[in-house]
Amino acid sequence: YSNDPDAAYSVCLTFGADQGTWDLLDVMRARLNYTELIREAKRLHRHWRPDRVLVEHAVRRQNIWH
Repeated sequence: YSNDPDAAYSVCLTFGADQGTWDLLDVMRARLNYTELIREAKRLHRHWRPDRVLVEHAVRRQNIWH
């Protein structure tokens, strides 16, 4: 997690299901430090109110969701 210009991007994808199809509703892509990433994940959670949150990979073995 880093906002360094050479760091990898963090990406959050938000999908919605409707009548058996999945639609991409939102994409967040940014270089964020850990604190910013947590803040953005919580903001997206409040905005979209998802049924579930999936985390693909925690680089430093730190969960971003508890």
